[in-house]
Amino acid sequence: MPAWDNQPRLDRQVALQGVLTGSVTVWTLPYISREVNYGVLADSAFGSDHGKVIALGNANGTEVFAPGDYTAGCVIVGASYDFKVTANRVFVRDNQGTAVTRGNLLVREVRTNHRNSGYYTVRSASGNDNVGDKTTTFTSSTNDVEVDGHLDHWIGLENTDLTFTIESDDPRPVTIATLAAEVDHTDKSQ
Repeated sequence: MPAWDNQPRLDRQVALQGVLTGSVTVWTLPYISREVNYGVLADSAFGSDHGKVIALGNANGTEVFAPGDYTAGCVIVGASYDFKVTANRVFVRDNQGTAVTRGNLLVREVRTNHRNSGYYTVRSASGNDNVGDKTTTFTSSTNDVEVDGHLDHWIGLENTDLTFTIESDDPRPVTIATLAAEVDHTDKSQ
């Protein structure tokens, strides 16, 4: 059985042993699905490729395949799905914990602190047509996932115009532990 320390983000996932046919590895699915499109080399028998994500072709809904020899161990195969979270509007709070809605609030930067994550994108969008969207992407430096880390995303937009989204289409897990914003607040009443 695979011994990957992380849970892949794959729907209908199942661990399978492949069969080499010529120069292609073939896995037979225990169900019918044309959506199965990724595999994770989740067995330590794959050595330095342990945790690597591979794209799979889907022959007929009962078999998936990939060029190369992936018969050293079990591979977790499944259908990818998109992870997407849109954050709430950023506010400053007063000493009573009430959101301060007067004044101008400029969001300078958003920092995501992650755990056991492989790949994700932070995207900020402005309602102002003169300001383009900004995108920052985190990718683990190895095939596997990064245990603890962060991603800084520079924004420089007022909170009234801002939406920011965290998203990933990669089968590796994404765990956002905290989300923090650095802001400048100017009170209009002064």
